Amino acid sequence: MEFTNTNDVLRAELQKVIDKARSNLAVTKSWVQNDGSTRRKKIDTTGRLWKSLQIGEIKEDKGVFSVEIFMEDYGKFIDQGVSGTRNKTPKPSPFSFRSDGVSRNMQTNIQAWMNKKRIRLRDAATGRFRKGSLSQRKGLSYVISRSIKRKGINQTFFFTKPLEVGLETLPALMADAIMKDIEKTFNKD
Repeated sequence: MEFTNTNDVLRAELQKVIDKARSNLAVTKSWVQNDGSTRRKKIDTTGRLWKSLQIGEIKEDKGVFSVEIFMEDYGKFIDQGVSGTRNKTPKPSPFSFRSDGVSRNMQTNIQAWMNKKRIRLRDAATGRFRKGSLSQRKGLSYVISRSIKRKGINQTFFFTKPLEVGLETLPALMADAIMKDIEKTFNKD
C-alpha cells in the first residue's frame, strides 16, 4: 500500500514546525535568563542553526511512520537549555555543566564567536577600543567561557513549542490522509 497522501501531509506539517522554529531563531525578543532576569536578544546570531534545520526521509514500517529532523548538534542545548554550576534552568533540563573548568575547545569556539561579533577590548585609561594582544583575547574568551559554564545556557524552546503545537493537530490530519490512501488503494482494484 502506498501512503502518498500521508507522506505529503506529514511532510507539510513538519515543514510548518520547521518554519515556525526558524522564525523563533530569527526574531529578537525578550528571553528569561537562568538567573531570572530577562534580556532582549536573537537566539541564532550566525544563522548556522537556522540553515541546518532539515526534514529527513519519512519511513513507514507496518503502519508506523518515522522521520528524523536534523539540526546542528548544539541545537538541542539551545532548545532545552543547560543548567550552569551556579544558576539552574527554570524548567528541568537534561543537560548541565558539571564544573567551572573551561575546555580548550570551548575557549576556541568563543574566540571564533568573538571574532565574528567583533568583540573588542577597551583601554582602561582612555576608554577607547584597542586591538589587544592574543593573550588578552584568550583571557577574555576564558572569562566568557567560565561565565557561560556558571550561568548556563538559557532555555528557548525554539523547536519544542512549535513541535508540541504541530503534534496537537497532526493525528486528525494523519487519519484523514490515511483514509484517502486506503480509498485510493481500493479504488485501483
